Amino acid sequence: MFLEVFGYCEIVDKDENPIGQKIKIKEVSWRILPPRKYPWERAEKALDDYFEKALGKNKEVLRNNHKTFAKYEPDFLAIGENSFNGYVVYGYTNKNLYVFESNQVGNATYVFKGDWENASQLTKYDIIKGNLCHKRIVHAKTWEKTVNQMFE
Repeated sequence: MFLEVFGYCEIVDKDENPIGQKIKIKEVSWRILPPRKYPWERAEKALDDYFEKALGKNKEVLRNNHKTFAKYEPDFLAIGENSFNGYVVYGYTNKNLYVFESNQVGNATYVFKGDWENASQLTKYDIIKGNLCHKRIVHAKTWEKTVNQMFE
């Protein structure tokens, strides 16, 4: 039921090791949109299908979260193979910042410096446990303020 509702479920033992699944390594086919500035109008159009899959009020929350990153004009967007169940990557190559924004309300935003492609193949568990991201911004009341400060 958890998987059906949230689209993601991971079962772990008392030491937080995944149970019942062998680690599979597979190549991810990325749909990377053409490189150049992505003002909100372009990003919103590219992400329309992504937003349409959100439920109820979540749709507007997600749209506003993504709009926050688009205002800083990323030079590329990347959408993973698992589209709605994953993250969108906003690339700011001139700042060496790669922002992974979730399509699900309540998930955190992950910010990486450097090799975003390898980072995108890690699990959230590995990223958090290994302290592997530059910043992890939890979706809370201060989220937008924290994001804006990061770009200033």
